[in-house]
Amino acid sequence: MKQNKLIQWRINLPMDFPADWTDEQILFYLNDSNWCCDNLIEELQKYSKEHGCICNITKAQILCRGQRAKLSFLDDTCEIPLEEIKRGLNTTNV
Repeated sequence: MKQNKLIQWRINLPMDFPADWTDEQILFYLNDSNWCCDNLIEELQKYSKEHGCICNITKAQILCRGQRAKLSFLDDTCEIPLEEIKRGLNTTNV
């Protein structure tokens, strides 16, 4: 028997950007432009190859302990309000 959980992965990944970009430009590029998060897989593989592992830059926490966690921030089976998830509050004790 298996159980389904919604897991939030935190990744502190050093990445290079043009020197003249502001923080706002970087966040726009990563969150709202045509940059795809699939590219993150390649970035993590590159980091792993250079450093041997990504364990030192990642951490997991359980966001939803319901029977049916969905891959959505609007999951009504979670007991954690969307605002708390966005703020990144410690939710490991839900």
